[in-house]
Amino acid sequence: MAGPHDWHKWGPGGRGSCRIMATPARQEPRSPTIFYLIMIKSYCVRPRILLIRETMRVTQLWQTLLLTLLTLNAITLGSRGNAEEEVAPTLLAPNGIVRLLDGNLLISDIESNRILQLDATGRLTFWGGTGQASFSGDGKHVSKAAFNAPNDLKLDAAHNAVLIADSNNHRIRKVDLATLTITTVAGSGASEWSGDHGPAIQAGLNNPQGIAVDPLGNLLVADTYNHIVRRIGIDGIITTVAGSAAGLSGDGGPAASAQISLPTAVAFGSDNLSFYISDSGNSRIRHVSSDGIMETVCGIGKGSDDAGAGFSGDGDLATKAKILSALDLAVASPNFFYFSDSGNHRIRCVVHGIVLSVAGSGHPSAAAKKLANADKVESIPTLFVPAKIAIAPDGGLYFCDRGNRTIRLLTKDGKVEALFIRPVSATVPSDLEIRKPEKQDSK
Repeated sequence: MAGPHDWHKWGPGGRGSCRIMATPARQEPRSPTIFYLIMIKSYCVRPRILLIRETMRVTQLWQTLLLTLLTLNAITLGSRGNAEEEVAPTLLAPNGIVRLLDGNLLISDIESNRILQLDATGRLTFWGGTGQASFSGDGKHVSKAAFNAPNDLKLDAAHNAVLIADSNNHRIRKVDLATLTITTVAGSGASEWSGDHGPAIQAGLNNPQGIAVDPLGNLLVADTYNHIVRRIGIDGIITTVAGSAAGLSGDGGPAASAQISLPTAVAFGSDNLSFYISDSGNSRIRHVSSDGIMETVCGIGKGSDDAGAGFSGDGDLATKAKILSALDLAVASPNFFYFSDSGNHRIRCVVHGIVLSVAGSGHPSAAAKKLANADKVESIPTLFVPAKIAIAPDGGLYFCDRGNRTIRLLTKDGKVEALFIRPVSATVPSDLEIRKPEKQDSK
C-alpha cells in the first residue's frame, strides 16, 4: 500500500509556487485502489480539495493531478497568479510604497510580483505585473510586464514616472505615468558588479533594493548584494559612490573606500548632495557628506549575531543606540530622518542626533497571533517587519507593515492609521520573515 506523500512544491521554490499534499483517504476492501485527498495550497487561487484515484502506481496519481491542475488553471509552473480573473487584489508581502500626485498610493508586493494601487477610499486594484516571477514587458503596458520581487518605488524628479527596484531581476525599471509604458533604466540582468563609468543599462547590479532621486534627476541605487551604492547621472552613466567590499570600515574616510554590508536603502540629504545609507547588514545608518566622507550617524551594530545589534537607546544619542536591519529611511528635513527599524518591528526617527521610536511596540508575535485569530484586525497594536516608508505631503509617514499585510499612515500628530488591511479570512503564507534576495554575493 502506498504511503502518504509530503508537501510537494511545483515551480522553482517556495515563493511563487503551489504546495501540494497527498494523504491516503481510504482503501476499498479487496481492491488495490487507493483514494487520495489532495489538498492544494496556492497563492494564486482558493485552496482546493480533490479526490483522486490511484491504481497502484504513484506516478499515475501525479500525472492525473497535474492534468487536473492545469485544466483548472490553478497553477502555471514557476509563477503565481497569472490570470486576474482567478485572483482578487490583495496584499501578500507589501514592501515598497510611493504616493502619486493624484493622492493614490502604489505598493509593490514582493510575494505576488505585482504593483498595486490603493485609492483614497481604500480600494485596492492591480496596476502592474502579471504575477509571474520573471522578466518581460519592456516597451509594453506595465500590466503586461513581469517582475521578480519588486521592491522600492520612487517618483522621478519631474513626477512623470515611477522608478521600480526590480530586485531579483537585478534591474531598475521605469514606468511613464502618461502612457504606463515600462522600460529598463539600469541593469543588464546579470547579478554582478560591473559597468562603472559606462551606460547604466549595461551595468551589472545584484538585487538592488533601494532608490533615491534628487531634483535634477540623478539616481542613487542601493546595490544590495554587491554591498555598494551606485550613482546614475542624468547622462545615464553609472559609478560607485560608496562601498568597496562587504564589511564594516571607513568611517572618517572616503565613502568609496569604505566597507558596508547589505545596503537596503538610500536617501538624499536636504542639500541634495549628501546622502544616507541603511547599512542593514551592519545594523547602522551611515551618512556620506557632500565631499564624500563616510560617518555612522545611528547604530553601534555589526550584524545580527553581534552584541551591537538589537534595540536600545531611545531618548539618547543615535550613535549609542542599537538598531536591527533597517529596511528603509526617509529624510524629512535637515537633522531629521525616519527609518524603519525592521528587525525591531518599529518606526524610529533621529532628530538632531537623538533617536526615538514613533510607532510599534516591538512585539511581532502578538500581531501574528491576532492576525490569525482576531475577529477585527483593526485591534492589532503592533507592527510586524515594517518595510519601505514614504513621507506624506503634510509631514505624515506612509509605510508598509509587511508582516501584517497592512498599509499604514503615521499622522503628523503621531497617530497610526490603517489605510488597508488584508482580510483575516484570506489565506496567509507562512514565510513571515525579512526576505533575503535569491541571488547571493557575486564577489
